[in-house]
Amino acid sequence: MNAALPTPDDDVLRTTRGWMERALLVAGPRTEVMVIRHGMQRHSLAEESRPGGPRLSELGVRQARAVAEYLAGLEITALYCSTITRAHDTARAIADRHPAGLVPDVWPDLREIDIYGESENRIPPADIQAAAAEEFHRTRRWDAFPHTESSASFRRRILDAVTAIADKHPGERVAVVGHGGAISSLLSAVLGIEDDMWVYSAHTGITRLLRGEDRWAVGAVNETPHLDDELRSF
Repeated sequence: MNAALPTPDDDVLRTTRGWMERALLVAGPRTEVMVIRHGMQRHSLAEESRPGGPRLSELGVRQARAVAEYLAGLEITALYCSTITRAHDTARAIADRHPAGLVPDVWPDLREIDIYGESENRIPPADIQAAAAEEFHRTRRWDAFPHTESSASFRRRILDAVTAIADKHPGERVAVVGHGGAISSLLSAVLGIEDDMWVYSAHTGITRLLRGEDRWAVGAVNETPHLDDELRSF
């Protein structure tokens, strides 16, 4: 008959649990970074051709107001956004509603990946686009697209920017308004996931990252408590 295993005493359990919570940044000093996707943009060739990209659609404006109302109830000490219009307009809605008097701090390195952005013609021939789309479907990596910022460069740019923001605000909660591809690649960099685009955030969906002790942890992905079925879109 096997002898019964010894039961750990309460001090050992508390110590083990405490170190696990510290390792996952559940406890201890940390910064919370709320990364928010912009509201839905207008879809037209004219809007796509605008400097700064498309503005928010009517639905996107309502989504921005909804997330602004939700965040107004949370203590947030700083607000950041990319240079792209739809992200800046969403951040502006958050700032206008928040009682802390936030002002969006615009960071170019938070911008979305620009597919074919390094091509002189901007729009490749149809056969090249079809082959790239097929390769992206297979790999879900930005490297599928020629004349585009590499997967490694994009991940590094986004991770470095968000890390710099977090390290400016130890122990605080900050908000960053960005883009769907950037959020997915950021999570891939933090978690060591091979795919670049593996999660598609809803418009104004909230992803919570925790930063402390030179490490990252994920608190939540794509929260949408502020969106009902009428407002939810991707």
